[in-house]
Amino acid sequence: LDAIMSAHLDPGAVGTLVADVFSEMVMVHGRVHGDPHAGNVYAQVKTCTPSGCTPQIVILDHGLYHVLPDSMRRDLCKLIVACVSPFASRKELEELSRKFAGPLFKFFPLILSPWFVFASKLTKEDLQAASRQQLPPSVSARDVGECLVAMHGQQEESDGGGNMLGVLHSLGYTRGLLNGVKFSEKNRIKSLVRYAQIGLLPQQQREKALNEGIWALPFFRALSLFLGGVYVELLALLIPLLLFAGPLLFLYEFFRVMLATVWTFGGLNPLAWNWEPTPDAIANTSAQREESKKLP
Repeated sequence: LDAIMSAHLDPGAVGTLVADVFSEMVMVHGRVHGDPHAGNVYAQVKTCTPSGCTPQIVILDHGLYHVLPDSMRRDLCKLIVACVSPFASRKELEELSRKFAGPLFKFFPLILSPWFVFASKLTKEDLQAASRQQLPPSVSARDVGECLVAMHGQQEESDGGGNMLGVLHSLGYTRGLLNGVKFSEKNRIKSLVRYAQIGLLPQQQREKALNEGIWALPFFRALSLFLGGVYVELLALLIPLLLFAGPLLFLYEFFRVMLATVWTFGGLNPLAWNWEPTPDAIANTSAQREESKKLP
C-alpha cells in the first residue's frame, strides 16, 4: 500500500482495476489464473496528469491458467447474480450450488463471499459450528469427500471438465490482493456481479458492453445490469443488521420468498427476464412473415 501511494497512485483505483481484470477474465472469458499472488501481480503508472496518475496492471506467470467450460462459466455467473438478488428462488440457488459443491451446496455461496449469507439457508447449529471453526454435526466425512469431487470436476467430460477448486484458489488470492489495498468487499462483489451479468449476455452484446459500457446496450438490458449494482448496495445495508438482528433472519426469508413469488410470476424482475428468443417464437415469426408475403 505504501509503495502504491509513493508512486502517486490511488489505492482505490488500483483495487478497482485488479477486481475488474480478474472478474472479467473468469466471468466473461472463462480464463482462470492459477496463482495471482502479490509476486505475480504488479501495479505501475500508465499515465499522469495534474489531477493524478492512472494505474496499469502487470500480470506474470501465464503458464498457470486453466479454461472453464462455457456451461460451467455460465452457471457460476448465474449463481453470483442469484446470490445478490433478493428475488432469486431457493430452488435455483440450490440447483446451481449443488453443481459446484455437491451435498455441501448450502455452504458454497459463503465460500464465494461471506456477504452471500442471505443466499444460504443456514441453521442455528451451522452458525454455532462456524463460530467454533468446526464442521456442523450434520456434515459427514463422506459429504466432504463428495464435495471435493464435485468441486474438482463437476461438469461432464464431454464439456471439457471443470475445476472449481482452481477457481476458488484464484478468487482467494485476488481477495488477498484487494485486502492489501483496503478494497472493500462490497466493491469486490460489485465487480463480480457486473462481469457475471456481462458474461451471460449474447456474444455481440457482451463485446459491446466491454468496449462501450453497459449503457450502449438496449435500455432494458442496461437497466438489468445497473440493478445488479443496486442489489449489492441493498445487501450492504442488510449485512450490518446481522450483528443486531441475527435471530430475526427468518423474517427476511419470509419477506424474500413473498417478493420472489410476486416478481417471478408477475414478470417484474428484470434479472429473471428471458432475453433469448425461443425456437417456437422464431418459428412463429417466420410463419407470420411467410403469410404476409402471400397477402395481396
